[in-house]
Amino acid sequence: MAVGVAVIGLGFMGVTHYRSYKKVKGAKVVAVFSRDPKKLAGDWRSVRGNLPTETGGREDLSGVRRYDDLDAILKTLKLNWWTSACRPICTLKRP
Repeated sequence: MAVGVAVIGLGFMGVTHYRSYKKVKGAKVVAVFSRDPKKLAGDWRSVRGNLPTETGGREDLSGVRRYDDLDAILKTLKLNWWTSACRPICTLKRP
């Protein structure tokens, strides 16, 4: 049985996590969260980053639950899901 993965945030790191999980045997991306309707539709052409990993492009998200409400995805998470929460570094607290 595959472990379900939810990716919260579809910026550079979220897209990197999504694509990495797709390659992991025994893992399946079952849900994603973004407030951006284009990203939820699989249009990731605006995604850029600072590492030499694949970004941008279009992704087929059929079969993946898509959420634009953070509370909804958090209430839906199952215990056998693994969650990658990716948010901009500027939103993190500094000591």
